[in-house]
Amino acid sequence: MGVHLRAHHLLCLLTFVGRDYNVAFTANMEQIVVRLSSGADDIVLVDGLDDLCAPLMGTAVQDCLLARVLCRDEMAVKNISSYLESQICAGAVLPAQVLGELRSAFSAGTIRSARADCRWADLGTAVADAKFPQAHLCFRDTANKRH
Repeated sequence: MGVHLRAHHLLCLLTFVGRDYNVAFTANMEQIVVRLSSGADDIVLVDGLDDLCAPLMGTAVQDCLLARVLCRDEMAVKNISSYLESQICAGAVLPAQVLGELRSAFSAGTIRSARADCRWADLGTAVADAKFPQAHLCFRDTANKRH
């Protein structure tokens, strides 16, 4: 089954601390974080609306389809592909265990540029700079660090 995520939401999960989003979005993200933290679900990359957008259906969905948000997804795909040294696109399946590597790359600034114009960029940077103590996503460190 997997968790269906657009690329920039994959980056959002890395620094999610459970605040500064609307209640429905936060509750949904918490459920997805639990699923991914367990390692039982893979991540399936999608274009456009994803499992995190679900609680916004009928309200702010139009925001999810704005050009700037789609550009954020494109930049995230480029950054993650470059880091993983493998071209990813919609339909790509990533194991949840890759989140540890991506968090390290985010912390180093390697894959952070897609969030530059995001209203939560400063929060994400603060969480990463503090080494993620309040981040809700947990995972096993991977033995094969790429960089």
